[in-house]
Amino acid sequence: MELETKLYVSLNNNLEAVAYLVTAFNPFTKEYPELVN
Repeated sequence: MELETKLYVSLNNNLEAVAYLVTAFNPFTKEYPELVN
């Protein structure tokens, strides 16, 4: 159970990092600011 929790947290952090990078370098973020949290 502990390992699953660590994997979930790691995956969640990676997804947040990817989402941040995508929105940071996405030319459409200015047109769609609601996609950026």
